[in-house]
Amino acid sequence: MILGPIMSMLPGFSTFQVPGHTGVCPTATFSMFGHTYTMDQHCTLFEQNRAAISAAFALVFLLASVFIVLTA
Repeated sequence: MILGPIMSMLPGFSTFQVPGHTGVCPTATFSMFGHTYTMDQHCTLFEQNRAAISAAFALVFLLASVFIVLTA
């Protein structure tokens, strides 16, 4: 195994697990002219377009990393 010496040097990495997390979309609530308004449409918009946003940012980070490697 090629990575055997590295993995035996760092035995904690073999049992490492990424902890689960949950998040809540931040919303804003304010009162104006006797009405209470809640701004939460961005949560719905981001959730509906999650796949496209993830793909776009993956592409941006890929291009940035290729640019960094090629300029080195």
